[in-house]
Amino acid sequence: KIYAKVRNTEWKKWFAWHPVIGCRQRSDKSALLRVINVDGRVEADLSGSAPGRGAWLHPTPECCNEAVKRRAFGRALRADITDTETITQRLNG
Repeated sequence: KIYAKVRNTEWKKWFAWHPVIGCRQRSDKSALLRVINVDGRVEADLSGSAPGRGAWLHPTPECCNEAVKRRAFGRALRADITDTETITQRLNG
């Protein structure tokens, strides 16, 4: 948990900010989609609590396409990713 001091005596809880692998920004967890590696495929983790290493992505086609172009899925998930079509199709509609 991250806390910040506000006005000398008050402590306020901050949001959990996660780095986004597509656009390389930081965003709040509620605005992001967690993706995981399932046998070389990138799948959406809708519960946000699946076991294993995950990466965060804005649920927009632009952010996903940028991650594919930069080959960020393999680096972020520390795995050989062979299929990104499922997440790309999910975000493109």
